[in-house]
Amino acid sequence: MRKMFLLAASLLLCSCAGTSTQSTMPAKAEFKPKAGDRVLAEWGSETFEEATIKSVEGGKAQVVFGDNSENSVKLPEEVMPIPSTAIKVAPGDYVLGQYPFQKAMWIGGRVNSANGATVNIKFSNTDADSDVPADKVVKAPDYMIPAIKKDLNQ
Repeated sequence: MRKMFLLAASLLLCSCAGTSTQSTMPAKAEFKPKAGDRVLAEWGSETFEEATIKSVEGGKAQVVFGDNSENSVKLPEEVMPIPSTAIKVAPGDYVLGQYPFQKAMWIGGRVNSANGATVNIKFSNTDADSDVPADKVVKAPDYMIPAIKKDLNQ
């Protein structure tokens, strides 16, 4: 009886080890901002701005924007890293893009086209279509997408 139990347990372990891919997949790095970090922080409706984290306490961060105004933002929802490389986007994706006419602002919108170097975005709260460098685009936070769709009349 004991031999049958050990054999069954061995077979179970072997079959699980052969089918599991989760252990070989790298874990996504969690963004944990700290005081002094430069980030994108929610500034207003469908808008993020570049800011510096002044302090972090619990689930909130105090940030300072370029005009020296301050705001308290929720972590991690209302803060994200400033991108250092381009991300892959496709037409129809909802993103935040650096607004060409006010570069500190990253405004929500929908991708019209992407050609590698630039991404053409229909910005939600300006109703403008503009080309943005591909490394100045990030995926829009999930909670923001319904507001972007509403502003774009979708």
